[in-house]
Amino acid sequence: MLKRLNLHLSYLCNLSCSYCFLTDEQRHSDATFCKWDSLLHMLGQLDLADDLIVNLASGELSLRPKLIAEACKWLKKIERNKETHLHFGLYTNGTNIDSIIELIEDGILDVNETSLSWDGLASRWTRNKNYYCPPLIESDYMKIIDKISASPIARNMNVRTAITREFLERDVYIESLEYLAHAGVKNWEYYFIMDNDDYRDPEIQDKFEVFIDYLYKIRVDLSVFNLDHIESHYAKKSAIRDKSWCSNK
Repeated sequence: MLKRLNLHLSYLCNLSCSYCFLTDEQRHSDATFCKWDSLLHMLGQLDLADDLIVNLASGELSLRPKLIAEACKWLKKIERNKETHLHFGLYTNGTNIDSIIELIEDGILDVNETSLSWDGLASRWTRNKNYYCPPLIESDYMKIIDKISASPIARNMNVRTAITREFLERDVYIESLEYLAHAGVKNWEYYFIMDNDDYRDPEIQDKFEVFIDYLYKIRVDLSVFNLDHIESHYAKKSAIRDKSWCSNK
């Protein structure tokens, strides 16, 4: 039974993040997915879950909001012939957050399946612009959070932060997470980068453990974030020391 579909619509992206797996050639590509009839035919042959999650994957899909709407319109056709309900989501870097908020408020994107990749104050080092993106300053990344929190619906989207050497600087994550908390963001999580050699650095391993201690503390003191996943990570916070360990969950 198919429960989740990852559909790559476009690789076009306006940033060049330090930990991204895309090549420069892919980021600058104008190619988009267009084999809708073939995809619908394939889905029609499969056993689909009652609720099918569709992740619209890309470089930065908010650069093409019309493509998002078009993809959702095409795929919704499957509901005419199958006992299933589709929920659409994506990951965004937030540089065109207004279009994402509009798609959520219009009911095209499911806020529960839509995530903002946000590195907080570490963005000054991890988020590099390319020619599709105007120069960004630190306050621009904070304004993204302000816009999300101003929407009663969009403020429930998930905010995700990559564990990087830059983010694990104590002044960076404390100020970043406190900003999220005071803005009223409810759903935040961290994630690990696949095949990141920095995780083998003893200094980074030590900083990660301090970071986990801090998360446990603010969960109790601030009671703002949905940090259910912290229990398991707090219990095994030394997991990052395992050189063979590699997960983005």
